[in-house]
Amino acid sequence: ALREHVLSGEVIHGDETRWRMLSKGAKLWWAWCIGRHDAVYYQIEPSRGHEVVVGMLRGYRGVLMVDDYVAYQTALKLLPGVTIVLCWSHARRAYVEALDAYPECQQALDLIGKLFEIERDMPDWRVIKDPRLRDAALQKIADVRFAQSKPLTDELLKWAREQRGLPGSKLREAIAYMTSNWTGLTRFLTDPRAPLTN
Repeated sequence: ALREHVLSGEVIHGDETRWRMLSKGAKLWWAWCIGRHDAVYYQIEPSRGHEVVVGMLRGYRGVLMVDDYVAYQTALKLLPGVTIVLCWSHARRAYVEALDAYPECQQALDLIGKLFEIERDMPDWRVIKDPRLRDAALQKIADVRFAQSKPLTDELLKWAREQRGLPGSKLREAIAYMTSNWTGLTRFLTDPRAPLTN
């Protein structure tokens, strides 16, 4: 029943983490979760493969907010009606990890920070019951993101393309993470329901 409640949400979040089974040899399993603003469903599995995602999300139609783990991308091919949105906190973390060696990352962090500041003032459309008020809230989010967030993402992508980092450097890895996931990271600009972070 909890899983069905979570899957009734228009936007859900997904993640997985290691889980040591308390058995002889302490075998490594995985704790998978899907959640929405008012509930979380957990499932413990011996696999970290895409088949777990497919099983948990079977029948779901909506937005799935995740990180860039390949199992989600693979599962997406088997889940028609699911749109993946990627998490800006994960992109931000890569720049934080590179900052000590590459001070130029501060510019990317400042731009990402401004994206989060804009989101702070957005209405919480998920808790609005009246359909007209909910639609108005979503339209406001779309308008603000187009006017304020899109120029920031454009500037961030321009900055990333101007940087040069050595192969294998933290700067290069941070930029590659962000640019290779750009479609999922910027989906919030075209879908006002999509959050910025997991």
